[in-house]
Amino acid sequence: GPSANRGGVAQAEEPTRPRTAPAQRSRPGPAARAPEAAGDDALPSVELTSELVFQVFAAEIAVQRGQRGPAASTLLRLAQQTGDPRLARRATEVALSDRALDRALQGARLWARLAPRSQQAQQTYEALLLGSGRLAEAEPRIVARLAQARRDGTLGDAYQQIQRALVRVPDRSAALAMLERVSAPDENDADARLALAVVAGAGEQFERAAAEAGAALRLRPDDENIAILAASFVQRTALGNDGAAALLRDYLRERPKAM
Repeated sequence: GPSANRGGVAQAEEPTRPRTAPAQRSRPGPAARAPEAAGDDALPSVELTSELVFQVFAAEIAVQRGQRGPAASTLLRLAQQTGDPRLARRATEVALSDRALDRALQGARLWARLAPRSQQAQQTYEALLLGSGRLAEAEPRIVARLAQARRDGTLGDAYQQIQRALVRVPDRSAALAMLERVSAPDENDADARLALAVVAGAGEQFERAAAEAGAALRLRPDDENIAILAASFVQRTALGNDGAAALLRDYLRERPKAM
């Protein structure tokens, strides 16, 4: 079963070492390059010892045996020792598969620090911050991501990703309040208003959701998907089915070939 090392960190159960071939430390050399790259960040030069290889191997065997907690702890410790973002990523993946959010957050924080140019690392860390209710920690990261998206012309994608993370936040009112703050520069952007509509709807603030979806439709009047979404929110307000039907009639009157 899992054992504790001298530092008190749980380690994965190790397979029996072959008696006829005792482990020997290899001479220092360049780090082994896994097929999977770590974003655009330079990988550290890690001395590839037989002990390091053996511990990674043992952790992967532990994962296969269902011992994901000790395996994630071992991988996280190795990532801290080596500075290799691939190990931090794997520790995060294993912790997530074990639904150990606190350990996954530790792994993602290290992964994001070791691979600062990896979009996947940054977004995973951001999503875990949001999912664990750490909105104050996540907010400056989201502000920075939106600023970069404005420069890159990828604002729509950024708002869709942020929206998907925010609808999972337990405190929906706090999530909506944060989105209002970070989206303030984009009040004339349809994707920003759509994100506000969806997050408001997830918190059952249907009047607000309908108003935001309506604003998005005015900014992008030919988008029938927005019209359908707006109608679905209107249906949940006091206007009910009649209000939703009126919105769609008005839309189709202007665009008879739509839908």
